[in-house]
Amino acid sequence: MEEALDEALSTRLEKESREKFNNALHDVLPDDEVPKGMEVTLVCKGDNVLVGSSYSDAKPSVKDKAVCSALFDVYIGKNPVSPEIKEGFGASALSKVSDK
Repeated sequence: MEEALDEALSTRLEKESREKFNNALHDVLPDDEVPKGMEVTLVCKGDNVLVGSSYSDAKPSVKDKAVCSALFDVYIGKNPVSPEIKEGFGASALSKVSDK
């Protein structure tokens, strides 16, 4: 998972920004293999990206304004890494708007 995400971010972020994000992601992932069904949460707020997972109680953050926009591009941009994630994001956002 880390390698695939790093590859997707490699065309969107400078090396230093990718390394900061990868270090935060590594803090919340198991050392060996990511278990099936594990959830990773990425929260963007201002210049900060908070990283969490269902595996770890750690909540590292990355202060780098480029990381959040790069993550949005990876997951919901023109060429997302997973059309299913993009679709799910859109459905979730739409349900929040239509519930109001």
